[in-house]
Amino acid sequence: MAVVINGDTFVKGIRTGDDRYKGAQVLERRINPSVRHVSAPLRWAAEGEGWDLLGFEYIPGRPADYRPGSPDLPLLVNAMTAVGETVCPEVPLPLAERRWRNFSVHPDRLSGRHLLHTDWNRSNILIAAGRAHIVDWACSTRGAAWIDAASWVVLLIAAGHTPREAEEWAARVPAWKLATPEDLDLWADSQRRLWHNVLHARTPKWVIQTAHASRLWYRYRSR
Repeated sequence: MAVVINGDTFVKGIRTGDDRYKGAQVLERRINPSVRHVSAPLRWAAEGEGWDLLGFEYIPGRPADYRPGSPDLPLLVNAMTAVGETVCPEVPLPLAERRWRNFSVHPDRLSGRHLLHTDWNRSNILIAAGRAHIVDWACSTRGAAWIDAASWVVLLIAAGHTPREAEEWAARVPAWKLATPEDLDLWADSQRRLWHNVLHARTPKWVIQTAHASRLWYRYRSR
Protein backbone atom coordinates (compact mmCIF):
# COMPACT_ATOMS: atom_id res chain seq x y z
CA MET A 1 0.00 0.00 0.00
CA ALA A 2 1.16 3.52 -0.80
CA VAL A 3 -1.08 6.52 -0.17
CA VAL A 4 -0.91 10.21 0.78
CA ILE A 5 -3.12 11.19 3.71
CA ASN A 6 -4.10 14.68 4.89
CA GLY A 7 -1.92 16.12 2.13
CA ASP A 8 1.19 15.95 4.30
CA THR A 9 1.98 12.30 5.07
CA PHE A 10 3.04 9.53 2.69
CA VAL A 11 2.14 6.12 4.09
CA LYS A 12 3.88 2.97 2.90
CA GLY A 13 2.47 -0.29 4.19
CA ILE A 14 2.64 -4.06 3.91
CA ARG A 15 0.45 -6.78 5.29
CA THR A 16 1.70 -8.02 8.65
CA GLY A 17 3.54 -11.28 8.10
CA ASP A 18 4.37 -10.58 4.45
CA ASP A 19 7.93 -11.87 4.54
CA ARG A 20 8.67 -10.70 0.97
CA TYR A 21 8.87 -7.07 2.05
CA LYS A 22 9.29 -7.23 5.83
CA GLY A 23 13.07 -6.86 5.65
CA ALA A 24 12.80 -3.80 3.42
CA GLN A 25 10.26 -2.21 5.75
CA VAL A 26 12.51 -2.79 8.77
CA LEU A 27 15.52 -1.44 6.88
CA GLU A 28 13.75 1.79 5.93
CA ARG A 29 12.73 2.35 9.54
CA ARG A 30 16.26 1.78 10.84
CA ILE A 31 18.05 3.88 8.25
CA ASN A 32 15.77 6.93 8.25
CA PRO A 33 17.29 8.76 11.26
CA SER A 34 20.60 8.88 9.37
CA VAL A 35 19.23 10.11 6.03
CA ARG A 36 16.54 12.60 7.02
CA HIS A 37 18.68 15.44 5.65
CA VAL A 38 18.50 14.01 2.12
CA SER A 39 15.22 12.12 2.28
CA ALA A 40 11.69 12.28 3.66
CA PRO A 41 11.72 12.16 7.49
CA LEU A 42 9.86 9.24 9.04
CA ARG A 43 7.12 10.64 11.28
CA TRP A 44 5.79 7.42 12.74
CA ALA A 45 5.66 3.64 12.46
CA ALA A 46 2.71 1.50 13.50
CA GLU A 47 1.42 -2.06 13.37
CA GLY A 48 -2.20 -3.10 13.77
CA GLU A 49 -5.30 -4.45 12.07
CA GLY A 50 -3.08 -6.65 9.89
CA TRP A 51 -0.86 -3.82 8.61
CA ASP A 52 2.74 -2.71 9.12
CA LEU A 53 2.84 1.00 8.28
CA LEU A 54 5.46 3.73 7.90
CA GLY A 55 4.37 7.37 7.76
CA PHE A 56 6.81 9.76 6.05
CA GLU A 57 6.68 13.49 5.58
CA TYR A 58 5.09 13.98 2.16
CA ILE A 59 7.31 15.63 -0.45
CA PRO A 60 5.18 17.12 -3.27
CA GLY A 61 7.85 16.61 -5.90
CA ARG A 62 8.20 15.04 -9.34
CA PRO A 63 10.50 12.23 -10.52
CA ALA A 64 13.96 13.34 -11.62
CA ASP A 65 14.71 13.84 -15.31
CA TYR A 66 17.95 12.11 -16.31
CA ARG A 67 17.92 13.14 -19.97
CA PRO A 68 20.79 15.15 -21.49
CA GLY A 69 20.45 18.84 -20.71
CA SER A 70 18.12 18.29 -17.75
CA PRO A 71 18.43 20.91 -14.99
CA ASP A 72 17.96 18.06 -12.50
CA LEU A 73 21.40 16.56 -13.14
CA PRO A 74 23.37 19.03 -10.96
CA LEU A 75 20.79 18.48 -8.21
CA LEU A 76 21.47 14.74 -8.41
CA VAL A 77 25.20 15.37 -8.10
CA ASN A 78 24.57 17.43 -4.96
CA ALA A 79 22.29 14.78 -3.46
CA MET A 80 24.65 11.93 -4.25
CA THR A 81 27.52 13.90 -2.76
CA ALA A 82 25.50 14.43 0.41
CA VAL A 83 24.84 10.69 0.68
CA GLY A 84 28.55 10.04 0.26
CA GLU A 85 29.29 12.38 3.16
CA THR A 86 26.75 10.68 5.45
CA VAL A 87 28.21 8.52 8.19
CA CYS A 88 27.06 4.95 7.75
CA PRO A 89 25.00 4.06 10.83
CA GLU A 90 25.80 1.05 12.97
CA VAL A 91 22.67 -0.85 12.01
CA PRO A 92 22.44 -4.20 10.20
CA LEU A 93 22.77 -3.53 6.47
CA PRO A 94 23.30 -5.79 3.46
CA LEU A 95 26.96 -5.90 2.42
CA ALA A 96 27.82 -5.00 -1.16
CA GLU A 97 30.30 -7.84 -1.55
CA ARG A 98 27.57 -10.34 -0.62
CA ARG A 99 24.68 -8.67 -2.39
CA TRP A 100 26.37 -8.70 -5.80
CA ARG A 101 28.60 -11.75 -5.41
CA ASN A 102 26.65 -13.69 -8.06
CA PHE A 103 27.32 -11.01 -10.68
CA SER A 104 30.83 -9.82 -9.85
CA VAL A 105 34.09 -11.53 -10.75
CA HIS A 106 35.76 -9.90 -7.73
CA PRO A 107 33.04 -9.08 -5.17
CA ASP A 108 35.72 -8.34 -2.56
CA ARG A 109 36.42 -5.06 -4.40
CA LEU A 110 32.90 -3.91 -3.51
CA SER A 111 33.43 -4.00 0.23
CA GLY A 112 33.62 -0.81 2.27
CA ARG A 113 32.16 1.12 5.19
CA HIS A 114 30.09 3.64 3.26
CA LEU A 115 26.33 4.07 3.19
CA LEU A 116 24.82 3.43 -0.25
CA HIS A 117 21.30 3.95 -1.57
CA THR A 118 21.85 1.76 -4.69
CA ASP A 119 18.39 2.24 -6.28
CA TRP A 120 18.71 5.45 -8.31
CA ASN A 121 15.64 4.81 -10.42
CA ARG A 122 14.39 8.30 -11.22
CA SER A 123 11.09 7.62 -9.44
CA ASN A 124 13.07 7.40 -6.18
CA ILE A 125 14.41 10.94 -6.68
CA LEU A 126 11.83 13.64 -6.04
CA ILE A 127 12.62 17.13 -7.29
CA ALA A 128 11.05 19.79 -5.08
CA ALA A 129 12.00 23.28 -3.92
CA GLY A 130 15.16 23.30 -6.02
CA ARG A 131 16.70 20.14 -4.64
CA ALA A 132 16.67 16.38 -5.10
CA HIS A 133 15.16 14.31 -2.29
CA ILE A 134 16.18 10.65 -2.21
CA VAL A 135 13.38 8.35 -1.08
CA ASP A 136 12.85 4.59 -0.78
CA TRP A 137 15.90 3.36 1.13
CA ALA A 138 14.74 -0.25 1.10
CA CYS A 139 17.85 -1.27 -0.87
CA SER A 140 20.37 0.62 1.26
CA THR A 141 23.68 -1.21 1.54
CA ARG A 142 27.13 -0.90 3.11
CA GLY A 143 30.01 -0.96 0.64
CA ALA A 144 32.58 0.89 -1.46
CA ALA A 145 31.93 4.64 -1.68
CA TRP A 146 31.90 4.81 -5.49
CA ILE A 147 29.11 2.27 -6.11
CA ASP A 148 26.22 4.77 -6.13
CA ALA A 149 27.85 7.07 -8.68
CA ALA A 150 28.84 4.09 -10.83
CA SER A 151 25.31 2.71 -10.68
CA TRP A 152 23.96 6.06 -11.88
CA VAL A 153 25.99 5.76 -15.10
CA VAL A 154 23.80 2.99 -16.50
CA LEU A 155 20.62 4.96 -15.83
CA LEU A 156 22.06 8.05 -17.50
CA ILE A 157 22.92 6.03 -20.60
CA ALA A 158 19.40 4.60 -20.62
CA ALA A 159 18.10 8.18 -20.54
CA GLY A 160 20.03 9.14 -23.67
CA HIS A 161 23.59 10.01 -22.62
CA THR A 162 26.59 8.46 -24.32
CA PRO A 163 28.75 6.35 -21.99
CA ARG A 164 31.36 9.09 -21.98
CA GLU A 165 28.82 11.78 -21.09
CA ALA A 166 27.35 9.58 -18.35
CA GLU A 167 30.77 9.02 -16.80
CA GLU A 168 31.50 12.75 -16.95
CA TRP A 169 28.38 13.42 -14.88
CA ALA A 170 29.21 10.64 -12.41
CA ALA A 171 32.75 12.01 -12.10
CA ARG A 172 31.29 15.17 -10.54
CA VAL A 173 30.45 13.09 -7.48
CA PRO A 174 33.58 13.04 -5.25
CA ALA A 175 33.23 9.33 -4.40
CA TRP A 176 33.64 8.40 -8.09
CA LYS A 177 37.30 9.32 -7.84
CA LEU A 178 37.83 6.61 -5.21
CA ALA A 179 37.25 3.91 -7.84
CA THR A 180 40.14 2.60 -9.88
CA PRO A 181 39.68 2.02 -13.63
CA GLU A 182 39.66 -1.71 -12.88
CA ASP A 183 36.90 -1.20 -10.28
CA LEU A 184 34.76 0.53 -12.91
CA ASP A 185 35.52 -2.12 -15.54
CA LEU A 186 34.43 -4.83 -13.13
CA TRP A 187 31.32 -2.93 -12.09
CA ALA A 188 30.29 -2.36 -15.71
CA ASP A 189 30.63 -6.11 -16.24
CA SER A 190 28.58 -6.89 -13.13
CA GLN A 191 25.83 -4.46 -14.21
CA ARG A 192 25.67 -6.13 -17.62
CA ARG A 193 25.29 -9.52 -15.93
CA LEU A 194 22.73 -8.26 -13.43
CA TRP A 195 20.42 -6.54 -15.92
CA HIS A 196 20.62 -9.46 -18.36
CA ASN A 197 19.54 -11.72 -15.52
CA VAL A 198 16.27 -9.84 -14.94
CA LEU A 199 15.11 -9.96 -18.56
CA HIS A 200 12.11 -12.18 -19.26
CA ALA A 201 9.16 -12.42 -21.64
CA ARG A 202 7.16 -9.69 -19.89
CA THR A 203 10.02 -7.38 -18.97
CA PRO A 204 8.92 -3.71 -18.70
CA LYS A 205 10.26 -1.38 -21.36
CA TRP A 206 12.40 0.61 -18.90
CA VAL A 207 14.18 -2.58 -17.79
CA ILE A 208 14.92 -3.51 -21.40
CA GLN A 209 16.33 -0.02 -21.98
CA THR A 210 18.47 -0.25 -18.85
CA ALA A 211 19.77 -3.69 -19.82
CA HIS A 212 20.73 -2.31 -23.23
CA ALA A 213 22.45 0.66 -21.53
CA SER A 214 24.43 -1.70 -19.32
CA ARG A 215 25.74 -3.49 -22.41
CA LEU A 216 26.70 -0.18 -24.01
CA TRP A 217 28.66 0.84 -20.94
CA TYR A 218 30.39 -2.54 -20.73
CA ARG A 219 31.49 -2.30 -24.37
CA TYR A 220 32.70 1.26 -23.79
CA ARG A 221 34.77 0.17 -20.78
CA SER A 222 36.10 -2.85 -22.67
CA ARG A 223 37.64 -0.92 -25.54
